[in-house]
Formats: sequence, C-alpha cells, structure tokens
Amino acid sequence: MRLQCDQANTMIETDYVVSSGALIPLAVLDQVGMMDESLFIDYVDSEWGLRAKSRGHLSFGICAAQMVHCLGMSR
Repeated sequence: MRLQCDQANTMIETDYVVSSGALIPLAVLDQVGMMDESLFIDYVDSEWGLRAKSRGHLSFGICAAQMVHCLGMSR
C-alpha cells in the first residue's frame, strides 16, 4: 500500500523503501546481509526490507526528502 504524506516534516514508518532512495548504515548491512540480486528488479526492495524488519530494524519514509530519479535510459 502506498502511503501519502500530509506534512513535509513527517516521517512514516513503512515495511520497506525503494532501494534507490534508501540510506542504510553499513552496520545494518552487516547484520541483515546484502540485497538478493536474484530478485532484481521486482522484489529486491520488499524482501530486504522485510528481512531487516524481522531482525528488529525499522524503515521510514521521509516526506521532505526529494529524489530526482529517471526510469530507463534516454536516447
């Protein structure tokens, strides 16, 4: 389910975030492990986020964060 931000300074707890917009401490990667490249592209984010959550880590969406991201390649 996609959640909407109602205020720019809001943080929303979520099951996972899209990995291209995630900031993950190296210590968490040491504890949780790397993302499973065999799941690329559809489930790598959700599987890793749920694995991290099962180990007690939380994921948050930051409403004021902005990311410029393009899908695919331009000509």
